[in-house]
Amino acid sequence: MNVAEAAAADMDRLADHCRSLVTAWFETARGNAVQPGARSPAARDAWQFRHVRPGAPENVEHGPGQQAGLYVDAIGQHILAIEALLRARRVAVALWPLVRAELELAGRIAWLLDPGIEQQAGEVRVARLYLEMISSFQRDRYTAENFDKAAEKRSKTARDQKLAEARGLFERVEVDLSSPEAFGNWNIGGEALPGLGTAVDAFLEVSFKGKSKALYDILSDYSHPSLSAIARQTMPVEVEGVALRPWTVEIEIVERQVHYACAILYKAAHYVASYYELDASPLEQWVNGVPAVWFSQDDNEVGL
Repeated sequence: MNVAEAAAADMDRLADHCRSLVTAWFETARGNAVQPGARSPAARDAWQFRHVRPGAPENVEHGPGQQAGLYVDAIGQHILAIEALLRARRVAVALWPLVRAELELAGRIAWLLDPGIEQQAGEVRVARLYLEMISSFQRDRYTAENFDKAAEKRSKTARDQKLAEARGLFERVEVDLSSPEAFGNWNIGGEALPGLGTAVDAFLEVSFKGKSKALYDILSDYSHPSLSAIARQTMPVEVEGVALRPWTVEIEIVERQVHYACAILYKAAHYVASYYELDASPLEQWVNGVPAVWFSQDDNEVGL
């Protein structure tokens, strides 16, 4: 794929934005090297949970924030992959599924650290953490049973351990292990396990004020097999009587993809920063260096 010189310069600029955003997240996350402030949501939730359930496994009350932070790190790795593709000029098709995966991770973060939880937030978050952990091990088991019996056994053991812990903590534990389709009926401590789409919708509603309801569908349409999506990204030509459809790259679309990708990481990082009351100034400094149309100057609302 040949990239015009002007477009190449734009791709390098976008790649720089990706790299600098991940660096800003790492700088913000360094604040977790010390205990969170006593008034932070993280500290309040941990105290509330441990006060009510003093016999719970050690440090489990800190698990929701820690795992959400790992999910943000995972989004950062997708951003670095996007950076690499931009610098290699290999952006046809490849960016859509990466941004979609980011959005799915962000949905889990929004669910674990939902700022709308008020009463017994510590207990709610730990219940959600157990749902997330048990379902993850159960998916691993379903996959491993087809190719690696030892891995299946390890996943089952880990799943059963977390399930036993949950049953020791919460009166209501409804976990149907019969099939993947049963996940939608799971409930621990009054909390239900949301599907990927439901969690994504919650993230978009809070982070983008409902302006991007179709974003997940758009990313899915371009990530899943679709003849119409491929047709939109190729151009029919004829060379010596042979019909070809070379891939095309429009820098405007690439910039939109990178805008989506960075906005997702930026907003997901703020969930963790707010939860621990971290210094988020590196993230705000990053905003000052990106195109003005990406964010409004009033409240850093994403301009999707």
